[in-house]
Amino acid sequence: TGTLNFSGAAGQTVNIPIDITDDAIIEGTENLTVTINSVSNPLVNIVDGDAIGTITDNDGGAGFGISVADFTVDEGVGTANFVVSSNVAVAGAYTVNYTISNGSAVRNQDFTVPAMTGTLNFSGAAGQNVNIPIDITDDAIIEGTENLTVTINSVSNPLVNIVDGDAIGTITDNDGGAGFGISVADFTVDEGVGTANFVVSSNVAVAGAYTVNYTISNGSAVRNQDFTVPAMTGTLNFSGAAGQ
Repeated sequence: TGTLNFSGAAGQTVNIPIDITDDAIIEGTENLTVTINSVSNPLVNIVDGDAIGTITDNDGGAGFGISVADFTVDEGVGTANFVVSSNVAVAGAYTVNYTISNGSAVRNQDFTVPAMTGTLNFSGAAGQNVNIPIDITDDAIIEGTENLTVTINSVSNPLVNIVDGDAIGTITDNDGGAGFGISVADFTVDEGVGTANFVVSSNVAVAGAYTVNYTISNGSAVRNQDFTVPAMTGTLNFSGAAGQ
C-alpha cells in the first residue's frame, strides 16, 4: 500500500515502482495488480482504478528440458543405465513417464527390467540426473550386437520440454572370437576299419539351428576305388548348442 502525491496540474504522472526479480527458474507468465483505493480531493474521479502488471519469463527455450542418453555396453557389464537429465530449474517437483521397447535385444532373454514402463521423480533443480537401470544378461551364446530403446512419453510439468525423448541402448557380445566356431578333424585309419569319419565339431553356442556345407575331394585316394560316399558334397545340421 502507499500514497501518491499530485500537484493538481493536468497531465502529471507519478510512478509506482516495481522491482522485478530475474531468477533462473522456468515459469509461466505471471502477473500482479494495483488498485486505486481513494483520492483525497472528491472532485477528482477514479476513471480507471485497476491495472495489471505482466511478467514474462526469460528462462528456458527449445534446448532446455529433459533429455535421455544412449548407452553402449558389453553384455558382461551387469547393469547399464539410460540416464535421464534435466538442464532446467522449475518451481516444484515433477515426474517423467517412460516406455522401454524391445529391439533385437529382448526382455528376459538379453536384459531384464521390473517393468517396461515407469515414472521418474525430479526435484525441479537444474542439473539433476535420474537413471533407468537395465540389467544385462551375460549369456554364453554368440550373438550379433543387439539393442533396445527407451522413449520419454510425458512430463507432468508443461513448462519442462522434452528436448531429446528417445535413446538406444546397444549391447555388444563378449562370446566367441578367433578360436570359436566349426572345426573338422583329420583321421588316420587302417583300410580294414570299415567306416571312418571326418568329425565336424562346434565349440560355440548360438541362438538357433544352422547348417554347414562341405565338399569331399579326391587325393591319392579316389572315390569308388579307395572309398565310397553317396555324394562328394553335403550339408550338416547343427542345433546351435556348444559341444555338438
